[in-house]
Amino acid sequence: MRDFFERQARARRNTALLVLYFFLCVLLTVIAVNFAVMLVVAVQSEGAIGDFGAHIFLAVTGTTLAVIAAGTLYKIRKLTQGGSYVAKLLGGRMVEPGTADDRERVLLNVVEEMAIASGLSVPPVFVLDRERGINAFAAGLTPGSAVVAVTRGCLEELTRDELQG
Repeated sequence: MRDFFERQARARRNTALLVLYFFLCVLLTVIAVNFAVMLVVAVQSEGAIGDFGAHIFLAVTGTTLAVIAAGTLYKIRKLTQGGSYVAKLLGGRMVEPGTADDRERVLLNVVEEMAIASGLSVPPVFVLDRERGINAFAAGLTPGSAVVAVTRGCLEELTRDELQG
């Protein structure tokens, strides 16, 4: 169990770092856009950078932050649509219960067994057909919106026991 808690702590640190990097990128973007506008103002006023006043700085900064905030909120809203949105975004295809593919039936059985063992409802299962590497994920904000997705590589390379892992 100790390893789990160490990994959990590392994941929290990494998340904090990602948030910090995001804010640094926002800051650098605001600086870059202000610099670009300052150059445009300097060219238009024949080299007088002094025409770049506080009102222009505030307008450019506000507009840049508004565009970034709008894009961020749009993506957050899309991601809250559930795990199926994330799986489809990554090129996933939902595995139908009556699939003829033996590997996909094994996958559905494994997911169903694991859901029953954990006391959760069976989530939809997606396969990322274009991905040959071995990878899998669960996505969703609530158990009701969760999905399980595996790459084609998982289906082709892993045994049933390995899929369960």
